[in-house]
Amino acid sequence: MKPAPVSPPASKPAKRYRWLFLLALLAILGAAIWSLRFQISERLLMRALQFSPLAATELSGLQFDAGRVQLARFGFALETAAGPLQVTLENVAADYRLEPLGVDAVDIGRATLKLDYRPAADNPAKAGEDAKPGRLPLPPVRIAQLDLQIATPWGNSNFNGSAQFGLTPPAAYRLNLEDSRQSLTLHLAADMSNFDLALAGTNGARILALDGSGFGSAAGKLSLRGKLGDIAAWLASTPLLPAKLRPAGAPTALAAQLGNSRLNLDLHSSDDFGHSQGHLSLARDKNILAEASAAVSLLPQPAADVTGRLALTAGEAFDLAKPWLPETARNWSVASGQIAATWQIYWQAQLKRGKADINVSDLALTAGPARLLHSDIHVAVPDLGAGSGELSARIRTLELGDGLNGRDLEIDAAYREPELNLKRARLAIFGGELELAPATFDIGQMPLALTLQARQIDLAQLLASLHHPQLSGTGSVDGELPLTLATGSIELQNGTLFGTRPGTLRYLSPADDGNLAFQALRNLVYHRLQAQLNYQPNGDYRIGLRLEGHNPEVLSGHPLAFNLNISGQLPELLRRGLVAGNFERAILEQVGQPPAEPKAQPAGKP
Repeated sequence: MKPAPVSPPASKPAKRYRWLFLLALLAILGAAIWSLRFQISERLLMRALQFSPLAATELSGLQFDAGRVQLARFGFALETAAGPLQVTLENVAADYRLEPLGVDAVDIGRATLKLDYRPAADNPAKAGEDAKPGRLPLPPVRIAQLDLQIATPWGNSNFNGSAQFGLTPPAAYRLNLEDSRQSLTLHLAADMSNFDLALAGTNGARILALDGSGFGSAAGKLSLRGKLGDIAAWLASTPLLPAKLRPAGAPTALAAQLGNSRLNLDLHSSDDFGHSQGHLSLARDKNILAEASAAVSLLPQPAADVTGRLALTAGEAFDLAKPWLPETARNWSVASGQIAATWQIYWQAQLKRGKADINVSDLALTAGPARLLHSDIHVAVPDLGAGSGELSARIRTLELGDGLNGRDLEIDAAYREPELNLKRARLAIFGGELELAPATFDIGQMPLALTLQARQIDLAQLLASLHHPQLSGTGSVDGELPLTLATGSIELQNGTLFGTRPGTLRYLSPADDGNLAFQALRNLVYHRLQAQLNYQPNGDYRIGLRLEGHNPEVLSGHPLAFNLNISGQLPELLRRGLVAGNFERAILEQVGQPPAEPKAQPAGKP
């Protein structure tokens, strides 16, 4: 049997052509894929992001090579425990390696972060989520321009500047924020157990340092250091703090008056700051200006028990209090004096209890034309919750202007909301004393009715205070002056004065022209003096004066009686003469003589 014929083998050139064609096809396909690698990668990445927590993702401008990947724009939205977050990153570049796989650094040209902050009570879905401390797998990140916007219930918080974030040995994260106002550096342990934060101005001067340690353990500590004025000025102006949370008024005063004072705050806790003990002090030139110790509880509800003391000059304390003073009091000035105060306050939710004691010594105060010298004031508040307090003041010298001086002003009063009990208000003046009758009234209900009692007022000193050189006298008077006080005004109705001992009244008119009444008043020896006084808030006054006496040089010393009505508007009292009208007729009729007829004027004279 003959064997079957064998087919001749394919030629080698035919096989070679098939392989060449396959290789060419693969090359063409690879080149096409390579030319579209960025678009394909974008699509694959966008597809993968659909399975992540990120929403509303956008991605464009993806490019990469063997060690670097770049993105023109990457944006996304994310629901966080603090509220919804919108992130937009532009001009992103990251250096990476394949062996071992990782990212070395990320550079971002511009990052915009917008957070709509929602407190836990308004965000129940996230309120119960617990953040688990751990090492965040983040490479160093550098942001050339960070635009951070946080919307809160108290206003917006903003930051515009550069930022850097990264891991530093041995296991801590470092965050640096810098703008035209400040430089903020935060070091945070990877397990969140401790941190230190430093805030400095653009000139490099430190504003504050805040350190914390032992979080999550039985030995938590927190401390704050810095100059009070710098901290207050930063709090009042930083856009990082929402507008409603920025202190107003007081920080300006603090910065102006206590700018060089150093603030030290230390807080200790043994239960992760559920309950803490703290101490705060304010010092200048190694002298303690103020200090306080506190026990603070956050659980089961916030509460604080604070005791403290204060030692300031009266001028510093007055300047600090200016934002809360009435407008008329803000122009007062304090030349000397010391203030020492102690207090104890317990606060819990709607409950507030406590007491305070304030002593002001050797105070010198100028209020408009008045000056208080060598003054001692004591204020005791036995129960802050009840709104009660007691005031005791002793002012050794009271200058009221134009040479009018009083001495030994004594004031004792007690306040229990809303009533003020005026126990004593006495002033030695004009050789006698003025005293307000004890009274109790509601200071919130204006006007207030007071009674000023005058005792043994020396008439010579009283008339001298009027600065009318033509008028003088001797004797003394007592009286009672009912006063009505309203905001910025005073009224006197039917006040009475009467002489307590005889005296002399002298009025030298520069133009009496021989008038018998004026002649009698040149040296009137009186044995009876009575006056009724009225004064209106607009400055109008009315004085009804009765004098009984005689002038030894007029009408042979015949007894005379004057009923004088004087009216005008302060400060024109006596400016146009004390006596007006034809009193000569009344005087002559009293002694039984007819009044003289007016003399005829020579021709040509008025």
